[in-house]
Amino acid sequence: MTFIDFKKQNNYPIVILSILAIISFVFMVVLYNQTVNLNYSIGQIKNQITQSQAHTDEIQTQILSILNSSNASNEAKKMGLIVDNNPQYLQANSRWAFAFQ
Repeated sequence: MTFIDFKKQNNYPIVILSILAIISFVFMVVLYNQTVNLNYSIGQIKNQITQSQAHTDEIQTQILSILNSSNASNEAKKMGLIVDNNPQYLQANSRWAFAFQ
């Protein structure tokens, strides 16, 4: 008859594997939390980008409405500007012509 003595059995591999399993579990929980936080941050950044694009579109629409030809003449009249049909430009001196090339 065979007697099994548990006190003499070597349980180190089971203990080591149990510790590794616990460490792996903790690592996976931490990794999952970091992934969730990263996804949340990415979502917030996407919302900020969408808001900034909408704001940019509003500003661009305002600029285009100001620069519209009919609107621009009204704004110029409000500012007291007049249209000069024969503008006189400055003439460059010939010895400084190389600076304008």
